[in-house]
Amino acid sequence: EPFQKYYNEPQLISNKITARAQELRLLLNKTMLDAGFAPHPREYWHFSYGDRMWAEYYRKDLIYHELDIPEAMYHRHYKILWFKLLRHVWKFMNKYLRIHTNY
Repeated sequence: EPFQKYYNEPQLISNKITARAQELRLLLNKTMLDAGFAPHPREYWHFSYGDRMWAEYYRKDLIYHELDIPEAMYHRHYKILWFKLLRHVWKFMNKYLRIHTNY
């Protein structure tokens, strides 16, 4: 499973990270933009290509459209609640116990 991050510093520009980390974030952003990807407005690592967010960013038509999939493939409601709970627990730990992720 991919590592899940629950922290409050997903911005491209931040004074909470080292100068080297900031440099790498900007390099990632430039490289992805040069390749035609669209940046996510709130997460420096998240980019789109061909979807709705990409089309809005570049003011172009969608390349990839949404699909109707069987309901059995959707996340169950309890999974969504579970991950929301984990996010709140992690925010609490960051704020009150001063436990941080990458920096």
